[in-house]
Amino acid sequence: MQRILLLADNRTNLITPLLEQMAKMDLDTTYVDASDLCVLKKYPTVFHQAKAKLVDELFFRRKRNWGRENYIHDLCKNKFDHIIVLIPAMLTEPAYLTLKSAFKEKFTCVFWDSLNKAPSGKTALKFCNNFFSFDKDDCGYPGIKYLPTYIQEDIPTEKSEVVIPNRHYFGVFGIENEQDKRYQTIKEFAGSNPNLIGLIYLVSEKLEPKQYSINKTQIVHTNKRLIGDELQQKIFEAQCILDIVDERQTGLSPRMGNAYQSKRKLITNNITALESDWFSENTHVITKECLNTPLEFVEKEYTHSKNPSCIPSWIDKVLNY
Repeated sequence: MQRILLLADNRTNLITPLLEQMAKMDLDTTYVDASDLCVLKKYPTVFHQAKAKLVDELFFRRKRNWGRENYIHDLCKNKFDHIIVLIPAMLTEPAYLTLKSAFKEKFTCVFWDSLNKAPSGKTALKFCNNFFSFDKDDCGYPGIKYLPTYIQEDIPTEKSEVVIPNRHYFGVFGIENEQDKRYQTIKEFAGSNPNLIGLIYLVSEKLEPKQYSINKTQIVHTNKRLIGDELQQKIFEAQCILDIVDERQTGLSPRMGNAYQSKRKLITNNITALESDWFSENTHVITKECLNTPLEFVEKEYTHSKNPSCIPSWIDKVLNY
């Protein structure tokens, strides 16, 4: 049985089906979540913390990652056959060095944030020996292979459990502040589609909670993450999912997978979606010049399609490519 170490971020429950499939494949998987590492970002002593605030020296500022690095060091006392990193930007060079010493076969990094958007992830290029990215632009770097994000199979629902949509579209976005360009695009989209009934959740710890409307779209600022059954219910209540990506990103976001899984159509500003012929009947691409989405598209029936990026296939490529 292969021993796998997986480091990832499950805030949107994207990793849960991956872990379930790995268990079905009899892979002995040790999982480390980003939330576990976040709370470990601390200094080794009060002295280091105080010194870092008083003295602008890289040595002391680097010590703020001591908690994470120490945790990974203890984790790697035993060897793993394969180490897979899905959160490269969270790891420091000392952490990568520790991980590099703890694998037997492969040390893989999968970029789910484009390197143009999250350049700190480039640190992984110095240490890993196997690379994939969901963004074709990243494949310009030596050794990085293209691998679309996996798509979970559609959610089985009994006929009595099917939710009748009561709005045209729904979207949830994590943003840093109101200067985020995606936030501006979302507002422009709502303003350009006065006949569409929408619900948008903007999740940020830095924004004051509030609610307001643009035309028939309700916009909710919240510091509470929308996940699990609550998120799925909101998706089911809409006919479409709104996907607004960072302009530096060219890879497909997980929203297409959410749409497929939930049998909902997709409205997106990601022109890469046009390359996905298998889902084209359910996709409407908007641009800066034309944010309008026809009501005919929104209200038409969902077209069933075959999933080309299932989880078992994704795992097989990562482990064996």
